[in-house]
Formats: sequence, C-alpha cells, structure tokens
Amino acid sequence: MSLASKYNYTRTFNISTEGFPYRKLKEAYNDPAYGPDAIYPIDAVYVRDGKYGESASVASVANRCFLSLPNHQVNMIKAILDDQDAIQDIKNGRVGCRIVPWNDAKGNTFYKIEWVDIELPY
Repeated sequence: MSLASKYNYTRTFNISTEGFPYRKLKEAYNDPAYGPDAIYPIDAVYVRDGKYGESASVASVANRCFLSLPNHQVNMIKAILDDQDAIQDIKNGRVGCRIVPWNDAKGNTFYKIEWVDIELPY
C-alpha cells in the first residue's frame, strides 16, 4: 500500500448522519422509548480525535443518533475499522448492539455496548 492510498482520507461508510445527536449510553439505556433491551442496528463506526483524546461512537440510522462509547472501547472500534469483513457486515445491515450496564469495584454503574448479529430475512 502506498503512502498516498494509506493516508488520503476515504469515507468508509456512505450514510448521511446530518443532524444526528450524540447520545450517552446511560441516556439511551434509560430512554423509555427504547428501554434496556433495545437493539440498535449499526450503520457505521467512528473514531475521532477530540479535546480529551480519541473517542469512539457508532451510528444508527434507524434510531437517528450516534451512541458515544466509553474510552475502553476505542481499540475495539479501531480493530473493526481495520477488518474489511466487519465493515462489509456493517454495510450489509448484519450488525447491531445493545447497551449493557456494568459495575466497578466501588459499585458505580457504567455502560458499554455488546455486539449483536442481526439475521436478515432471505
């Protein structure tokens, strides 16, 4: 791979996310419109640099939002972006996520996503 092809920006996911708000996982998990058992179809994954370093998010067109992921999931999203099969599965509508709470040793509740395979009707 040449330097130009490696570092020139190409858009991995061709979806419109104009106007999509960023939602915290806790907010989405507690939203009565979706609830804790909701499965969010994933249409894109992103890693971006910000004021506090790298952060990751997933985009759901069906839910018209980005879900902001915790920092410990940035490397997982980077691995997905390096995996052409995973990217193709996302583009084909085969990937979703659910929000899962977890507690630290002090009993504080945090949230992360868990991947879900979406079976398409054929």
